[in-house]
Amino acid sequence: EKEQEKVKELFSSLPGVKDHQLMVRAMSPEGHPVLITRPEFMRRMQEMQMMQNMGGDPGMFDEHYQVMINSNHPLIAEKLLNMRSQEKKEKFASYLLRLAKLNQGMLKGEEMSSFISDSIEFLS
Repeated sequence: EKEQEKVKELFSSLPGVKDHQLMVRAMSPEGHPVLITRPEFMRRMQEMQMMQNMGGDPGMFDEHYQVMINSNHPLIAEKLLNMRSQEKKEKFASYLLRLAKLNQGMLKGEEMSSFISDSIEFLS
């Protein structure tokens, strides 16, 4: 529980996460380290707004999603928790979050460019 709380604090300190529900769950180690789920109703309303080119507030159906962190995944349980530097922990947590956004098709613009740069850096 103590480690789960540390992980939750780390992810909640990342930019853009405070507006969304954050949960740490013990899921399968073979699953994704971070999952993003979006309410089906909100997703459908956004699609309808885009298809019908509805006027009004473009943020009318802002992205609301749930971030679930898999505390059993080796990248969380072993790698992230064993990093010594807080800066490295934050950068790695941010990378995992952006990877989950990429999986949902939510990564765009500058955030996508930053993700690609970080990916190249991690692979070097």
